[in-house]
Amino acid sequence: MKFPNAAKGVKTFYWAVIIIIVVMGLTAIGAALAVLAGEDQESPILVLVAFIGIALLVLGIIGLIMELVGTNKAGNDNPTFKKAFYCIIINLVASLVGGFANNKVVADVVGVLTTVLDLLVIYFVLTGIIELAKDINDAEMQEKGLKTRKLYMIVFIVSLVLDTVGLFTDTNESLAVISNVLSIVAAVVSIVAFVMVFLYLKKAVPMLENAKAVEEKKDDFE
Repeated sequence: MKFPNAAKGVKTFYWAVIIIIVVMGLTAIGAALAVLAGEDQESPILVLVAFIGIALLVLGIIGLIMELVGTNKAGNDNPTFKKAFYCIIINLVASLVGGFANNKVVADVVGVLTTVLDLLVIYFVLTGIIELAKDINDAEMQEKGLKTRKLYMIVFIVSLVLDTVGLFTDTNESLAVISNVLSIVAAVVSIVAFVMVFLYLKKAVPMLENAKAVEEKKDDFE
């Protein structure tokens, strides 16, 4: 059985995940530099923060496009990837709504919603790969996929809870420090979750490419 679309789609999504991890790292660096600059509007550090902001915008757009292309492409071989594709679209719309919302409560709710949608995107991508591994009869990748999906959900839910608690404590000035700490911990946990997904995708790409190559060789002999 060939999976030409899935092989290319998952590989594209794999690179999108790499970009997401880079974005998370740059975001953390930018936030740290902003804190170092403090209220000094003439600090040269702010120039670097501005460059990081531009880089984040460009990488964010590239990553989003690659996510859409990857899930849509892979969806031609397995419908589960299409569910991830639709979640990305909904997430994009929700993010735009949250960005233009003047109400903080609405923005916070949208923020939680987009986080949940991020979880679903990865869940459906991992599920799609697990299903393909089953079709290929790769029991090892199927088992690893199930474990990765389970661990990812646990870690990401922990991150979501920390982030949500941080939003509520942020409304109280006396708890602002706790809110900041929870946000940092949530960000670190999120990076861990995406690294787990990255490691699994790194193995899934050659699995699908090898399955495609084997089937093409069979066709050549027939």
